[in-house]
Amino acid sequence: MSYSPGDRSTPELLGDWAAIMRELRDRDVIRTDNNPVGDIAEVIVAGMRGSFSQAGWDVLTAAGERIQVKAVRVTATTKRRSLSPIRDSAYDSVVVVMLDEDFQVT
Repeated sequence: MSYSPGDRSTPELLGDWAAIMRELRDRDVIRTDNNPVGDIAEVIVAGMRGSFSQAGWDVLTAAGERIQVKAVRVTATTKRRSLSPIRDSAYDSVVVVMLDEDFQVT
């Protein structure tokens, strides 16, 4: 028997979402309970993730390159392609990660 979200009640779906977010946090994919798109993009870009208190870059590569990571998720209902502003210049490169509705890199 396969899983079908349409067979789940709204409270069950919300419980599933909460459980998934907890598991992603336990796996160090996400670091907050906010929208996970930015955290997922940082994991996709290989390197050491910066701290919340440090500004300017998100990922530090093994070669010492400081990367500012920007991400956008395009879905059937939100076709937004604009990115949040870069507020600091303490980075070497910018990587833009485009994700589809199923969080696949496009």
